[in-house]
Amino acid sequence: MIASWTSADGPWAKLSHGPDGEIEAWHSLVDHSADVAACFEAILALPIPSRRIAKLAGRDELPECWIDRLCAHVALHDFGKANSGFQARSRVGAPLIGHCREAWVAVQDEDIRARLASVLPWAEMEQWGHLDPVQLVVLAHHGRPLAPVDFDQSRLAHWRCIGGFDPVQQLRPLGDAVRSWYPKAFQVDGEPLPTAPAFWHGLLGYITLADWLGSDTRFFPFANGREPDRIASSRIMARKALQAIGFDPSSSRVSLASRPLAFSAVSEHPPRDVQTATGSFEGNVVVLESETGSGKTEAALWRFARLFEAGEVDGLYFALPTRVAATSLHERVSKAVETLFPDPAYRPAVTMAVPGMVAPTNDQQTGTELCGSPDLTESPADMRSASMWASEGPKRYLAGTIAVGTIDQVLLASLNAKHAHLRLSALARLLLVVDEVHASDAYMASLLGNLLAFHRRAGGHALLLSATLGSNARDSLLGTPRRSVPFEQAVAAPYPALSSNACPDPLAQPGNGRDRTIAIQLDTRIGDPAAVAGIAIKAAGLGAKVLVIRNLRRDAIKVLEECKLAGAQDLLFKCGGVATLHHGRFAREDRRALDRAVEGAIGLKRPAGGTIVIGTQTLEQSLDIDADLLISDICPADVLLQRLGRLHRHDRGRRPAGFEAPRAVVMAPNDLAGLYHRGEHGIGLFQSNGQSTPYPYSDVLAVEATRQAIVDYPSWEIPIMNRLLVELATHPEARASLLDRLDPSGGWEESDAIVTGRGAAYKLQAGYAHLPFDSAFDDQAVVMSDDPLSTRLGEKDLLVQFPERLPGPFGSPVSSIAIPHFWMRGLNGLDEPVPTEIRRSTDGFSFQFGSSRFVYDAMGVRPEK
Repeated sequence: MIASWTSADGPWAKLSHGPDGEIEAWHSLVDHSADVAACFEAILALPIPSRRIAKLAGRDELPECWIDRLCAHVALHDFGKANSGFQARSRVGAPLIGHCREAWVAVQDEDIRARLASVLPWAEMEQWGHLDPVQLVVLAHHGRPLAPVDFDQSRLAHWRCIGGFDPVQQLRPLGDAVRSWYPKAFQVDGEPLPTAPAFWHGLLGYITLADWLGSDTRFFPFANGREPDRIASSRIMARKALQAIGFDPSSSRVSLASRPLAFSAVSEHPPRDVQTATGSFEGNVVVLESETGSGKTEAALWRFARLFEAGEVDGLYFALPTRVAATSLHERVSKAVETLFPDPAYRPAVTMAVPGMVAPTNDQQTGTELCGSPDLTESPADMRSASMWASEGPKRYLAGTIAVGTIDQVLLASLNAKHAHLRLSALARLLLVVDEVHASDAYMASLLGNLLAFHRRAGGHALLLSATLGSNARDSLLGTPRRSVPFEQAVAAPYPALSSNACPDPLAQPGNGRDRTIAIQLDTRIGDPAAVAGIAIKAAGLGAKVLVIRNLRRDAIKVLEECKLAGAQDLLFKCGGVATLHHGRFAREDRRALDRAVEGAIGLKRPAGGTIVIGTQTLEQSLDIDADLLISDICPADVLLQRLGRLHRHDRGRRPAGFEAPRAVVMAPNDLAGLYHRGEHGIGLFQSNGQSTPYPYSDVLAVEATRQAIVDYPSWEIPIMNRLLVELATHPEARASLLDRLDPSGGWEESDAIVTGRGAAYKLQAGYAHLPFDSAFDDQAVVMSDDPLSTRLGEKDLLVQFPERLPGPFGSPVSSIAIPHFWMRGLNGLDEPVPTEIRRSTDGFSFQFGSSRFVYDAMGVRPEK
């Protein structure tokens, strides 16, 4: 049925056109403003979002008059839609005139501003304080602040009377409605709104969320002008919508509190002392340092459960360094959530916060599209159809209750980029858990530091997990004053330990878990894949589970090929019956299968018999695997400790003869000098097209420090030596001492200076990219650049979407594959590159992309030879 609309009905805000251009449904500006204001009001009615915003203004709670006044401001967020250019868009094909910049131009014009003030309550609002800066915030509700000096005179034409249509007078019903909706805001008493810039940056995120939610017809159907008192129904719908999407988790909290909370809800094993202590440790930002395999993930889930039950957080975001690690952990977190919330009606969805990788929620719902308009009038069980709202796009990931994803999704909240405020404010209500923080480089560490600074200021909670952090990195992340901790003191710090912004000195935790003595052997044949394969084959032939971790994918593939040439096919790790390896260059469908297969082959319940698992850094992250022998390329000590955590990870009554004690073989060049300029095997810099690009481990001095530590200590006592090993590679005193001992002709000092300078440059770049939450919105600093900003330095991969799903090497159909930037030659100038000349084979397929041809099989994706 066609819902007719004419200008006599007043300004419209939302329209739906039929196939012939007729208006099928419409929503008035007053009704839409009611929806968005009600959403914002409902957000500030929630205890935790309200406290976070209040904290940014230096308060414990928001004064009631502030809430009403802020809601009144938000109710006027779309007054610019009354301009004649926007209203003309009711006709299909009309020019796309906007409303935010048009509104700001009208505010700055003296004549139009006076006319607007005659119909909108601006005179009263002026008494609340800072009217223009507040309007700049509210008009940024599309996720991007306006330039305070933006004054395009041509936009003023849309506010003139044309043919009897007066855009300004059309706003009188909205002005009257706002006064009636929030009468307390217009009382003469009450203190002015705050000036703290961080308060307004935090508030913008909730304004943006309110606009998105209030614009979703699944929750707020068009009224077609038939609701004289829309605000009453809007308030009901807003509360139910926030519950449905998981932003308001109150029903889940009541469900959790209805039963005694026990550690068994997050782990099948009895709690260790450090895990118990993590649950209640004092401080908003806490660092847990404990060896790999000691149960840091379960400790994080336990802290979340405690904070969630106590009403200190409204949810959890678990941040991992890579997409592969995130997909692996998603299943573990989902299982824990099922135990914490056994009633599916009150169980929060677990969002897979990885773009292009939507996973089922923990109650086995699938898909990202909501079917029709969810009925939000029934029980929580009937609102489950809306629970996937947060999964529908990366900008929404943090608006739900629980999410597992990459660190990039939260670092985007730290960038001065569009929709950063939405992410920033939504995250403030969650416990942010960052796993393996040692993996961040100087650029990412600076972004994380900026994010944590805002998170702390808002009273948010964060937990940082690490096998071992250097003392300087720990102080930086906690936001404590930089201290020059002497090397000996840094090494003497207890381990495992907890520290926080409230207790910056690491506090010892009783019980070190399993003490292990690992025999480490240096082998200089890092460039000989046949030698690496030979070591692995010999050990696997004796029944050992062998883990081979190489720094580069191509080196891992070479070892696999040598194993095949040596006739060791039966000893190789298999997925779907196909011999393969584990790295990040597989399609998302296959990465999940590979994770499951690896944990099945060498996990807790591994079968008997020798097996060789070959891969890259993906094997050291978030996988519960247990090897008898580790063969690893040399890497910095903190990373090597992470890899060693996969060696003898579980207590077993019996291991193969000769492997009763943990043992590792570390492949390293005989001489690392000069690798800064002629890097290899993932160390130093590599040259490409006349440019130097860092390998994963470009700090060669840190790698040399690790090599020296192996020479000096052929047996590593874990975790007793963890502090020593990491500080040897990171502490300024230790690095300076090592430089003094190295041959000056090797160019070590020059190379170290290059690394130091590059690190300083990365921090400077991060400083330019930071969201300036200490700058007011009438400061030009808040204007976002048109240049794209990234959470990681370097070019991004490109996701190749196939026109149809293709059979992958392990039996699962494949829909897309990510191509790394350094393989994308010939794509310049192509607007929408698509794969062509797709050819299927018995073990995968190949395709043309740009001027290059690629193969996808059990080795992953790679250029065709």
